Amino acid sequence: MTNNRRVPTLRDMAFEALAKHSLFSVEIPAESTSVYHEQVMSVLVQILIEKRMPKFLHAVADNDTKTVREMLDVNPELLIIEPPKNLVIESKLTWNKFYAEKALTMAVKRKQLKMIELLFPYYDKLEQTDAVNEAKAEALAAWSLYDDEIVIPEQYTLYLQSLIRVFSEEVNFPEAMLSEKTEKALHTLLNILLPKKAVKLDDYIDVELFLYAAYTAYQVNIKQLHNWTQRAAFFIHVIGLIHSVQIPETAEILCEGLYFVTNKNIQKICDRAAALKLLGDRPFYPSSRESGTGLGRDIFCHFAGGCITKIGAIELQDVPGGPSAPPRVPPAVFFWKNYLEQKNEASVTRNKMQLGL
Repeated sequence: MTNNRRVPTLRDMAFEALAKHSLFSVEIPAESTSVYHEQVMSVLVQILIEKRMPKFLHAVADNDTKTVREMLDVNPELLIIEPPKNLVIESKLTWNKFYAEKALTMAVKRKQLKMIELLFPYYDKLEQTDAVNEAKAEALAAWSLYDDEIVIPEQYTLYLQSLIRVFSEEVNFPEAMLSEKTEKALHTLLNILLPKKAVKLDDYIDVELFLYAAYTAYQVNIKQLHNWTQRAAFFIHVIGLIHSVQIPETAEILCEGLYFVTNKNIQKICDRAAALKLLGDRPFYPSSRESGTGLGRDIFCHFAGGCITKIGAIELQDVPGGPSAPPRVPPAVFFWKNYLEQKNEASVTRNKMQLGL
């Protein structure tokens, strides 16, 4: 009987070793030449990039802290190895596609405060060279901090005002499908928020400011939406879709209830919110980019952690206090601005501490 068992290659065995031991703990004979040493290290780095880097960066993007810790406990060098330029990371939560960068740089550009806090101590496990210190400083310098006032980019404002005008013409929602004009506008919005092709993080919109722009556009232009039906349609299909591309750290807060976190100073996120579920155990994130259900499709996240749903008619469900009229979005503007200011202040403080200022 033929034995079809695959014989491990040297690369397989090297990968197994790297899965258990740090790159820098691999023993190379002392009598080896510097050229040989560089060749061995080059091969090992390449194996790390091929076998470990994609999984690591996907875990960073989706805030999988357990996997990130497990991998960095063994291979802290993953923090300083440059990923391939063509490596694409697709979030299994937000469904964003973007080109990979070093983990800390990626976390900074996506404003993942908790992930930054997790990654930073692992730099201490590396040899403290100028290159390592420069890498930390370079990543933190990529943070886009707000000045005295949070300013919404004008192009965000103009675009969301145009969506308000589109929804002001809706007359049959929710009894019938949205009009062809509205569906076309929403398709464009989906492609802005979730481009089909990967983008560089520097070229992607600021989803936090975009949500702030959406709340503000609604507040300023509310009279253009003539009834609660039009307003609820805008909540669900525009603001809901923008909710669905927020990073997991922000999603936890929205699931807990923006009102409670920013106004009541809740310090600990409940288990339900940590599992990224809205009240009623509704998943915060849609199951795919093309999903027909979930945020931006048939529900909107209320600032108390519940949902607006359309089931034959617009109604508010799973919100403390029971069913009522659609939510007052002006308070959501206030709470969201408050959240951004608190996050910005925490970022400034953390940057100074981490840079020793």
